[in-house]
Amino acid sequence: MQNKGSNYFYDQKIRIGGIAPQTVSKTTTEKPDIQFFPEGGELVNGVRSRIAVKCTGTNGLGEDIKGTIQDNTGNVVADFASQHLGMGTFALIPEAGKTYKAIVTLPGESKYSIDLPKAKAEGYTLTINNNEADSIYLKITTNEQTLIRDKDKTFYIIAQSNGKVYYTTGQTGKPQLYGQNRKEKISNRHHPIHPVRSKWKSCSRTDRIYPK
Repeated sequence: MQNKGSNYFYDQKIRIGGIAPQTVSKTTTEKPDIQFFPEGGELVNGVRSRIAVKCTGTNGLGEDIKGTIQDNTGNVVADFASQHLGMGTFALIPEAGKTYKAIVTLPGESKYSIDLPKAKAEGYTLTINNNEADSIYLKITTNEQTLIRDKDKTFYIIAQSNGKVYYTTGQTGKPQLYGQNRKEKISNRHHPIHPVRSKWKSCSRTDRIYPK
């Protein structure tokens, strides 16, 4: 080949030790799962409610967040920040005729806008205080509009878990609602569900109220 000149020469690179690695860039459009849970299950106009917030990242783990709550006029009415494993709480008194959204900021300054559940014109909120070792306190609160509708009616409280009823107000009488709030003390011997005793409050709808 050398006798025929350089036109018959050729070069080729041969890698020894395996195939050269290839870099593949991935872009993801997945968003974290951010949820808001009013304690008692619903927001009611004019009634202060505690709302839990939970953020689960795309990896399935809790992710720290912070943010503000704005009404439909753009006014900031509350702020919040997660305290443990992407979970936190804040308080809100919804007003009639207004809607609310959360402006959520994640690490890296990514922002999301999420609508809060719409508040109802009438209804009840439930708040649990489980600071005592032998009992829990259930606070029932409503607004004036609901009180006019249901005043002097007997109501029933039912505590259940997984479809099993552990407590009803039939065990301690049939209470009536004479004002916009009422507290019920429930002994643990009637209520073996035992909410978690820590700084985190129960925000699941374990207890229900039924006016009649």
